[in-house]
Amino acid sequence: TYCEPDHFGPLCEGCVNAADEYYDAALGHCEACPPRGRLGIAVALLVGLGVCVAGAVELQRRAPKLRARLQRLGTFLSQLSFQAKFKSVLSFYQVASTLGTVYGVQMPDEFTRWLDFMNVFNLDALGLTLPSACLGSMPTRMVFGAMWPYALMLLVGAAVGLYTTLSRLRPARRGRWAAEPLRVVLAQRTAYVTILVFYIVLPSVSRSLFRARQCESFVYEDTPRRERSFLVADVRINCNDGGADWDNNEFERLQPIFWAFFVLWPVLVPLTFFALLLLIRPSV
Repeated sequence: TYCEPDHFGPLCEGCVNAADEYYDAALGHCEACPPRGRLGIAVALLVGLGVCVAGAVELQRRAPKLRARLQRLGTFLSQLSFQAKFKSVLSFYQVASTLGTVYGVQMPDEFTRWLDFMNVFNLDALGLTLPSACLGSMPTRMVFGAMWPYALMLLVGAAVGLYTTLSRLRPARRGRWAAEPLRVVLAQRTAYVTILVFYIVLPSVSRSLFRARQCESFVYEDTPRRERSFLVADVRINCNDGGADWDNNEFERLQPIFWAFFVLWPVLVPLTFFALLLLIRPSV
C-alpha cells in the first residue's frame, strides 16, 4: 500500500480506526476525535447567548436613554431596508459557498481561494462542534444534520415562552405586546424566530444532506475502462456496484434517508416560506 499506517482508501483519506479518528484535510492525515462533550458545550454557549440577549433587552427597558438610542438606530436601519439587504447578501454567500456540494459545480482554485471566507456563512452545527466523521455512521450523521435545527427550535421556543411569561408577571407591562393575549404573543414571537432560524440554516442543512449523494470516481483499469466510486464524506462506502469484490449496499441504504430529508428540507421548507408569503401578500 502507498498509504501511511492507519490510512486506507482513495487518496489515503480513510482512517482505519474510524470510531475514534477522522481525516483532517488541512493536515493531510488522521487525527483523534475531540471529546463528544463539545456538543454539551455548544448547547451551554447557546443558552448563555440567550441569557445575554434577554439581559440586554431587559437593560434597555430599564434605561430610557439607551432605549431611545436603540429606537433611533432601529429607525435608521429600517429606512435603509437593512433587513432586506442583509437577507439578500446572506442568501448569496450561502448559495455560492455550497455550489460544489449541492449543485456539483466545480470552480477553479484561483476563484475559490477568494471565496473561502464565505464558509463562515454556513451555520453547520456539525462543523461548529465536532467533525462530522466523529458522530458515527453516515446515517447517524444525516439524521443529526437534519434534526438539530428542530432541537434548536424547541430550545429557543422554550426560552421565548419563559421570557414572555415572566414579562407578563411584572406589575407594569409596556410595549406593543401589552394588550395582546399571552398565547397570541407567544405564537407570533415563536413563529418569527422559527422562520428566521430555518431561513438561516436551510443551505447548510441541505449541504449536509447532499453529502450522501456526492461521490468521486477513480479508474482502476484502463482496458476495458472500469471505475470505482466512493462517497466523499465516507470513503468506506462504495457508490457503484463493482463486482464480487465490493458492493454498494450501504450506499443504497442511505438513499431512503436522503430522499425523506430531501422532501422535509429542500422541498417543504421553501414551499412553506412561499405559502407564508402568499398568506401575507394583501398586507405587503
